[in-house]
Amino acid sequence: MKDSTLTLDIPEELLERAKSAKVDVRQTLIEALERKVEQTLAKSPNRMPTREEIDAALEESTRRNLSGNYPLREYGYLKGQLWIADDFDDELPDEFWFGDQV
Repeated sequence: MKDSTLTLDIPEELLERAKSAKVDVRQTLIEALERKVEQTLAKSPNRMPTREEIDAALEESTRRNLSGNYPLREYGYLKGQLWIADDFDDELPDEFWFGDQV
């Protein structure tokens, strides 16, 4: 990966304290930026979960289900969030099944 130059204004007192504590400011900033990018990407609604996240979620779900410490179903949980069209039970037209060739 190619390095780029970035100029930052950092309070002098903080920079002096970092130097006296022998903190590698460049490496610390890189690590902090990497963490922030990962956190931001993790919150992205379009991000696909990793295999590890899926496995962890499955393990947690299995653990909770086996514990029996919570109801598996909660009546009315999605009340008001779903709707069914008035014509739900109506027959579908032939065009649905056969396309425009009818």
